[in-house]
This record gives sequence, structure tokens and C-alpha cells, in this order.
Amino acid sequence: VPNAKYILDVTAKGSTAAVASFNADLSGLGGGAAIVIASGFLAPKTGEPAFGLFAVLPTGTVVALPPFTVNTAEINTQIKSFSVFPSLANTFVNVNYTLEKETPLQVMVTDNTGRIVFSSGVVSKNTGNYNETLEVGNWAKGTYFIQLQTNKGVITQKMMKVE
Repeated sequence: VPNAKYILDVTAKGSTAAVASFNADLSGLGGGAAIVIASGFLAPKTGEPAFGLFAVLPTGTVVALPPFTVNTAEINTQIKSFSVFPSLANTFVNVNYTLEKETPLQVMVTDNTGRIVFSSGVVSKNTGNYNETLEVGNWAKGTYFIQLQTNKGVITQKMMKVE
């Protein structure tokens, strides 16, 4: 790839939606090579390493790629508020959000392995308040990440499916 700055998105198998994104500044490689490896857990338990991407240079030097963070000022021009309740759920979870302006939006839920368990698809939503109820009764017990994805970025809330 050409020398430049990139954002590398990590996706679940069979999906194009990012579950994590990382900055990769390759502008200093000067035509050189690098191999990118992944390690860790998206939802680590105590003592487990967090998920990360690492560039390995031909010299053997390993460089951790920093996570890409959403410019909250930009996404806040679209999404005024976002909440998920109850955060410990066994039958349903409410996803509440308020849009500041008409926005193409996708609600997506991934489990702690990055597998998509729910996706609304991208839908153009008008300005206003929204409350979507998701049935979680048939989901496995564990941690889930509920994302609102817009053309300005992604914001995420965490919830746990309990029995």
C-alpha cells in the first residue's frame, strides 16, 4: 500500500461492520514492509489482555497501533443521547437515542467475540427520540455491545445477558 495514514477496521466474519478500529500511520515506512497481527480479547475478563493490533517491521520491531477514536464532537451533531437499559437483561433490552438531525443510522449488536447477533440495517431516521426494544431471551448468557453507527462514527454501550 502507498505510504499514508490509514484506519484499520476489524470486522467479525461475514460482516463489514467494524467491531474495533485502529490508526496505522504508514507514512514513515518509505516503501518498506510491515505485517499486522491481532492479539487479545474484545471483551477481556480480569487479567486477560485487551484486543490490539500490532505492526511488525522487518527489523523485528513491534509497534502497537493506537485505537481509532471517534470525534465525539462530530457524532454529537447527529446523536444527542444514547442509553441502553436494563444493562443486565434476560428477556429484552431498550435502546433509547435522540437524533439532532436526519441521520442514516444502523443499530447493531455484537457478542464478545465480535459476532453480529442483531443488525437493523442502515435506515434514514428523522430528528427525534427513538426507543427500540430488542428481544434477548434467545441470546447466550454473556457480554454484548450495542452500537449506533452513522456516517460520522460509532458509539457503543455495553450490556450483559443474564439468566
